[in-house]
Amino acid sequence: MAALSEVILYEDDHILVLNKPSGTAVHGGSGLSFGVIEGLRALRPEARFLELVHRLDRDTSGVLLVAKKRSALRSLHEQLRDKGMQKDYLRWCAASGSRIPKWSRPRC
Repeated sequence: MAALSEVILYEDDHILVLNKPSGTAVHGGSGLSFGVIEGLRALRPEARFLELVHRLDRDTSGVLLVAKKRSALRSLHEQLRDKGMQKDYLRWCAASGSRIPKWSRPRC
């Protein structure tokens, strides 16, 4: 879990932002003993509060927000609920027979 310190993109007194790699669970459960949040807590035992603001699937890579204060967690949850924050999902794929990868947005 020491590699977690290498994927931190931003940190201040209220939040920690990291680039979660694909194949890494955000929390333990379903047969897993630990995930990103448990790793962060082990890496930072002095931190009094570390909670996931949102989740990403295990196979999904991307930006993950972690609140370092309960007030930050409440505020960010409010913003997500009230559409004050926008989450975008992009996928990286290569077309069949093509050597050029393409960025695309999933179509719902």
